[in-house]
Amino acid sequence: MVSQGVGDQKALAWRNDLIHILCVDDEKHFLSIEKSFLERRGGLSVDVASTVPEALEMMMIKKYDVIISDYRLPGQNGIDLLKHLRSSNNGIPFIMLTGRGEDEVAVTALTEGANFYVEKNSDPRSLFAELINMVRMLVESVRAKSETKATAEIRNRLYAIAANAILVINREGVIVDCNHRTNDVLGYSREEILGKNFSELIVNDELVNGANIMTALSVNEIVMNHMLRLMRKDNRVIPVAASSAALRDDEFGNLSGAVCVISDLSDHQKLQGQLTSAELRCRELEGVVRELFEDEDPEQKFKNVQKAS
Repeated sequence: MVSQGVGDQKALAWRNDLIHILCVDDEKHFLSIEKSFLERRGGLSVDVASTVPEALEMMMIKKYDVIISDYRLPGQNGIDLLKHLRSSNNGIPFIMLTGRGEDEVAVTALTEGANFYVEKNSDPRSLFAELINMVRMLVESVRAKSETKATAEIRNRLYAIAANAILVINREGVIVDCNHRTNDVLGYSREEILGKNFSELIVNDELVNGANIMTALSVNEIVMNHMLRLMRKDNRVIPVAASSAALRDDEFGNLSGAVCVISDLSDHQKLQGQLTSAELRCRELEGVVRELFEDEDPEQKFKNVQKAS
């Protein structure tokens, strides 16, 4: 079995994630060749329009990833189409085809918000190859930005609903992000805690324990319930459980930082102590009651009652 290289994997990705292109040109023969050449490469689906009104109507019906438009069109030209889109806050990637020597048109297109321009009169094979590269570059950039925005939205929602403090630290242990609960747990506002090293919060005799988190993450993806004592801003020491997930920044899996969820165990330990005291008291009472009923001496029974009270 032949292994696939990076280039092959990218090609497969494009085939599995179709790119929709609208080509606008009034030259029917050119449009036919353009559609055939672009779709022959795989991963690209091409629709065609001959005029600006026709293109706008098609865009109302279907979502496109890229527009490739000739400058010279009957009635409204390619610049008019571009201006209409940008004035409508439509940021769809736009490639303008210009004639040889139409440098002024190219400059105007870029000024009005076109992403690229290409001379239409160049060799067809190199022209279409260049268009394919431009299309893929533009779509990859747009999709990456969209994924980044979606990721940020998910992060913000998780930050908002989390019941515990969440800290993001880099490989040096510096806190680079946090959620609002950090203020409740550690007493620091976002502005105060960003830039601090996580080790500054760890009680001195447990610094090694804290360093063990990053050591463990260097070989594991997740470290659960790492027990620490942290110093709040008000100098109160609190017991916490730190659950951390590794962040890796390259294909080799090198550690770039970690996301840490900090759970304050103060109330838990307080309740645990109260529960332990209650259990001890119950055992004492069980012994007294047993003595009360087992002892036949009336005077001793009276003493046992006094002891129980």
